[in-house]
Amino acid sequence: MSSLNIRTAPVSVLRKKWTEDIQAVAEEANYMAIHLLRINAVQKWLWQRPHRRIVNRSMQAHGWIMSLWIPTAHMYIRREVDNQHNTVSLNQIFLQMTERSDAFPELSSAEIGKDRKSLMKQCAGAAEWVNRQVAHRTRWDDAFTGGHFDGTFECINALVRKYYELLVGTPLQFEDLELDPAWLIGFTEPWYKPRKKLRVRFA
Repeated sequence: MSSLNIRTAPVSVLRKKWTEDIQAVAEEANYMAIHLLRINAVQKWLWQRPHRRIVNRSMQAHGWIMSLWIPTAHMYIRREVDNQHNTVSLNQIFLQMTERSDAFPELSSAEIGKDRKSLMKQCAGAAEWVNRQVAHRTRWDDAFTGGHFDGTFECINALVRKYYELLVGTPLQFEDLELDPAWLIGFTEPWYKPRKKLRVRFA
């Protein structure tokens, strides 16, 4: 929806659009929360015993997993701060609500702006990294490489829950956040068994 349409659209149309948008954002936030839980579980298991750390240095299992996870998580964060029109993101919802405060009287434009500022600040490093490293292959001279998403996800999830409840009318509850122990079998069943001397040394 263009900026002009946002200014002229009926309140009912805007409310319907924002409700649908926040539901789409919430669905992906739930999906990403599940995968963050899995990544954290795998990392904990791989690094909690010395012999597992040794095996990982040899097989690079953790490096491979993170090479898949980091760009995915960064792209997710980038989507939520997307400035392009006709995109569905938290940033776009906030911008549209600020422009049409009459259609969203639950919060003041100042509070919505504060939430948007918090989102943009928390996501700035990750969004810039993915723009340069993943989207455009630009050289990156900073030491930032990503991988620690808990704080950023917490910020996004808090905002998603806040606006979901205001728009949909019910609290948002993420689903499937209990890790199935059977899921870890692919990581906990030994791929490689160290020699006895190594097992004894690092038991």
